[in-house]
Amino acid sequence: AEDVLELAALADYLCLIVPHTDDTEHLVNAEVLAAMKPEAVLINIGRGALVDELALVAALESGALAGAVLDVAAKEPSALGEYLRS
Repeated sequence: AEDVLELAALADYLCLIVPHTDDTEHLVNAEVLAAMKPEAVLINIGRGALVDELALVAALESGALAGAVLDVAAKEPSALGEYLRS
């Protein structure tokens, strides 16, 4: 977890390309999102369950994160898509 936090703090773009396992579920959570730069963008092309979607919405709404590009969601179709398109 410390490595993820360190990478998140340094990244302009954090791209997730890992499988969903017990160890990677919510790999990106509120703590990781808070460690990211406000101008950073999260990209998830792995699995939807890698991201705590409620924490992601909170980070986007608060301006703590510049944006997110999601190819996947924890549940498809996702209501999160409507939020992210706005």
